[in-house]
Amino acid sequence: MERKAWLGVLVGLLALGGLATAGVEPSPFKGALGKLGAVLNGLDSVDRRLEAVLGHPPDPCHPEGTVGRLNAMANELGVLNGRVEAVTGALPAPAEVPLAVIEALLAVREAAAGVADQAGEGMGELPDSCRDALAAVEAAAQRIIGTVNAYLRGGLPN
Repeated sequence: MERKAWLGVLVGLLALGGLATAGVEPSPFKGALGKLGAVLNGLDSVDRRLEAVLGHPPDPCHPEGTVGRLNAMANELGVLNGRVEAVTGALPAPAEVPLAVIEALLAVREAAAGVADQAGEGMGELPDSCRDALAAVEAAAQRIIGTVNAYLRGGLPN
């Protein structure tokens, strides 16, 4: 008899748990927020690596390693921009998305601006042989800013 009582209590709790969440649907924007969070993590990684490169300038006679690292950062920023484009392309108009999505986009834009600013300020710190690669990092970060701005303006051209 005691076993049936516990089974009844368990079934009752499961039924109440089901009723408590009835009608609550997951947000359709959860995936977008997760992807934008991943982009933000990627931008943070690029920012830290760029800071390390600028903090330890290469030997002007052998800048190949630094150029390679900068090119890798520019490539990663291009991939991150593609992710932002994919997210914004799947979202409805900015007026129809939750504030959390707008805030995530603004955080991405701010992080990309930090990378672009750091790259721009670092132009005088690296040898001439590294400047093209550093300019590519700055340009790639600017593209992310442009993608976010275009979405926030409702897709209107600059």
